[in-house]
Amino acid sequence: MNELGRTENLDDVDIHHEFFMLLRRGYPYLEASDQKALVSAICSGPPPDRTEKLAKRAQQWHGADPDEYAQYYSKAWIRDRLWMLRKYLTDEPAQVLNALVNELGDPEHPAFTRWSTEIHWERDVSPITDREISKMSPAELVRFLEQWQPGPDRGFGPERVSYTGLANVVASVVCANAQKYADQLAPIALHRPEFAYALLDKFRKDEQAKSVPWDLIIDLCKELLADDTVCQDMSRAFDGNWVSVHRSIVKLLQLGLKNPERAIPAECLPRVREALLVLIDDPDPEPTSDRPPEGWLGHNDPATLAINHVRPSALLALIEYARFRVQVAEETIQDVASEGPGPERLETIVREALTRKLDRQKDPSWAVHSVYGHYLSLLYWLDQGWVESHIDQIFPEEDDEQSTWFYVAAWDSFVIFNRFYRPMLEVLRVKYERAIHNLSRGYVTRTHLQPEQSLAVHLIWEYLGSDYDVQSPVGRQSLIATFFKLAPPEARGSAAWALWRICEDNPSELETYWPKVRSLWEWRAREASMANHPTDFDEEMQRLAHLPLVAPSSETITSMWPLLEGLLPHITRSEHRDMGWESVEEYLAREVNRDPVKVIQFYRLMHEQAAKPPWFYHRQEPRKIIETAAACKSSRHEALSLIDLIARSGVHQYWGIYERYAG
Repeated sequence: MNELGRTENLDDVDIHHEFFMLLRRGYPYLEASDQKALVSAICSGPPPDRTEKLAKRAQQWHGADPDEYAQYYSKAWIRDRLWMLRKYLTDEPAQVLNALVNELGDPEHPAFTRWSTEIHWERDVSPITDREISKMSPAELVRFLEQWQPGPDRGFGPERVSYTGLANVVASVVCANAQKYADQLAPIALHRPEFAYALLDKFRKDEQAKSVPWDLIIDLCKELLADDTVCQDMSRAFDGNWVSVHRSIVKLLQLGLKNPERAIPAECLPRVREALLVLIDDPDPEPTSDRPPEGWLGHNDPATLAINHVRPSALLALIEYARFRVQVAEETIQDVASEGPGPERLETIVREALTRKLDRQKDPSWAVHSVYGHYLSLLYWLDQGWVESHIDQIFPEEDDEQSTWFYVAAWDSFVIFNRFYRPMLEVLRVKYERAIHNLSRGYVTRTHLQPEQSLAVHLIWEYLGSDYDVQSPVGRQSLIATFFKLAPPEARGSAAWALWRICEDNPSELETYWPKVRSLWEWRAREASMANHPTDFDEEMQRLAHLPLVAPSSETITSMWPLLEGLLPHITRSEHRDMGWESVEEYLAREVNRDPVKVIQFYRLMHEQAAKPPWFYHRQEPRKIIETAAACKSSRHEALSLIDLIARSGVHQYWGIYERYAG
């Protein structure tokens, strides 16, 4: 299942079919957190450099509008990958897939990358074989590369001889015997970006690359970064560009910092730091790519842009380097996070670099700024004092538009990529309050990573671990109360969903959590009732309807009757499928053996208030509720009365039960 965690596989053409089959079959076996990460990676879309390359190709060969093609390709890319998971998707990812299918139609052959369509795909091939390359000496290979050029006829077809095709074969040969080519690695890589990219990609992905010494790889990265053309050329050439090479360097170094099987040796770490200190000043992203216009991939989504551009991803890697260096130095610590924040674990040069990049005047990139939120908990562990002294720069206090968006760029990344961490609460309490107010005014990034839901999860954890009751005077001033008072309906629904999800995932803590869960439910039900049950309460009430499914056994339908009644106006007014209705129905099916009278009475109330007769009687729960209640003498009359009510609405599938017991 490790392959499903490697997001680069999502766009690897060479393993496309096999990986798509793994997506479909392996997804159910992933942990919930890994499933969420995988779906988020898919919803973030394809790599921007590949999308741009294909759009240019479509323009050059077919006269297609590159902007329109890029948008279509991105949407189709997301649709095809979500399609493989469609049986398991819920909530927003399911809505995304439905919207894309409605717009584009079903994918023809999502598990295959080559078939006949308006755009004809081709494969880049080499002018010579790997055997021929292996027979050359390293110096001869360099001379061949310097002299070779593709022929003038680069016609459109299933295969084309190209620099990319040659570079891929050269990289395979070099990776298989890296020491042989050690002295010529830089000349090969510097010849053209296609060759540098292919080598770095091989070193990162190929199984044989595990035997390639890190000092050789890092020396190659250092020589590439020392070249002025490599560092400054921002052109987006069709077949290859140096910007992609920079990204590959970052990804390769991150591999060595995060994957224990490919860990960078301690003696190489100073050179890794030097390379990253160069890359955090890379010109990518430029201002236009840092803030793409409306309709473009990455618009108002700095968290995603940070992963796909050089400067912010290098800053992420620099923080990962700082963690890795401590882990190497304190190798006896199994879980460094368990040691808690406090010491100054950052090197002076790294601390100074982090401070410098935090200056919004010198680096106005939202993507770069989002990095400080992405790794805020780790930074707090690395250097608590630095975070506390710079917290107002990470989350600016000013109220102007630009400062607010810098705040949101860092904040949304913080709540998305960090769990709620109570030791940071006092430092961040006023920042949580500001984030709630920002959300209420519509300041939120447009990412499929769902920052509103992540903020809600943080606040639910804060509430469940607190010593106040939400209905007390202190509780009415709490973060969670502020959130429910100010947040838009969908965000409040996310908080209700988080409340249920945390109970579902932590059954051993349920007895501890339940009094606070119930108190919050009671408060929200009362607020909805006092407002005469408007539709903007529907979202949270439909999500709160999941709570009976996790209620402790001490709760009965009688004890929860007032709360269940409060759900009725919100789970019965929809003319479409309602997850709240289904959740309550599932709860009643579980409870019917224990109290058939109360269950069938409540089930009748649901049908009496339903805006339209439910259309999903194919589910097993309705039959179980009705049949069990009809079989019990004390509840039979109510059950038969409900069958009659349902039949008068045009649904007759329970009439056999009526005839059996009506006698």
